[in-house]
Amino acid sequence: MRKILNLGGQSLEYELERKKVKNINLRIDRQGNVFVSAPRLAAQATIERFLLTNAGRILEIREKLLRNAEQVSDREDSFVLLGRRMEIVIRQGARSDAVLEEGIILLTLRDVNDREEREKALKTLLRQVAEERVRECCRRTYPRFQAMGVGEPEISFRSMKRSWGNCRPREGCLCFNTALARVPETCVEYVVCHEFCHFIHPDHSPRFHALMGMLMPDWKVRKKILEKYASLM
Repeated sequence: MRKILNLGGQSLEYELERKKVKNINLRIDRQGNVFVSAPRLAAQATIERFLLTNAGRILEIREKLLRNAEQVSDREDSFVLLGRRMEIVIRQGARSDAVLEEGIILLTLRDVNDREEREKALKTLLRQVAEERVRECCRRTYPRFQAMGVGEPEISFRSMKRSWGNCRPREGCLCFNTALARVPETCVEYVVCHEFCHFIHPDHSPRFHALMGMLMPDWKVRKKILEKYASLM
């Protein structure tokens, strides 16, 4: 179960698993993903207190790992989605399809050896996941900009090779890269905030960066994390 917690101005996305253990346990992998296991009856408030108590150490370790991490890439048997490497399970079926089931990508293909069919199914999955998570993030983000006089924008998606998103202030439009389905939630939040800020400042001037710093104090760390996923565009 994916959870998000604010740690000292930074959003921490973590995977929570309830199991037969006595204590709350924490693990951070080499990609900076955070995993928490907790007793089945532990209250969510207790788990969050544990994370808040260890916030400084968690963020320190996570940032160090992310800064030293290599560029993220796919493998033949796996696909990077939601900031995690997920196993691909292929089966033959009447029509091609790709679905996410409990951390595994179930890929149904008419011809299991057809790479073009495989790529098409995965691209469809990317678009579905990107639209769902980015639109939800925009819904959470927009009220702060609405208070600044920004009208609700038109949102679209497409595959892009050089940018994660773009803003057309005069037209009231935001366009996002479908590859945002690949990155951690903290990076999606960064891109959405970045593009919304362009409605206020259409450039990358000091005023733009000052607004980013006010709204998202850790934006530079999130940007650094996002750079690890550039090869997946």
